[in-house]
Amino acid sequence: MDNPPAALILNTSPGPKGFPSQLGGNACIVIQQNFGDKTYSAQLAFGFGSDKIAIRNKRNGSNWTDWKYVTLS
Repeated sequence: MDNPPAALILNTSPGPKGFPSQLGGNACIVIQQNFGDKTYSAQLAFGFGSDKIAIRNKRNGSNWTDWKYVTLS
C-alpha cells in the first residue's frame, strides 16, 4: 500500500507494506483518490478485522502521513 498501483480500488494481499496496523486482520480493501499521482493522493481502508476505517494522505511529497482511524461502533 505504500507503493500502490494506479487503481481506484485495491484488494490487498495479506500483510502488505504500509498496512494500517489498528485495522485488524491481515488484508483490506483500499479506495484511492487521485490514484497514480506521486505527490498528492489519499487512501481509505477497511477490512474484516475491526469496526474501524483508516485514512491517510500524501501532499506535496512522496511520503504518506500516519494512518488515522475512525471507529464505527
